[in-house]
Amino acid sequence: GYMTSRTVREASGLLSLTSTLYLRLHKDDRDASFHCTAHYSLPEGRHGHLDSPTFHLTLH
Repeated sequence: GYMTSRTVREASGLLSLTSTLYLRLHKDDRDASFHCTAHYSLPEGRHGHLDSPTFHLTLH
């Protein structure tokens, strides 16, 4: 799989980030759990992260 990202500087000066993951799933992934994590830099050399809730994909 691969991922694409797009960053936009809003009028407020804040940044908006959109990422899309393209992944070919297989039947073995049927019961897998997924989540997204964003890692970002803060002032004074600090770092932060934000995690999405866990989600499952329906495979047929």
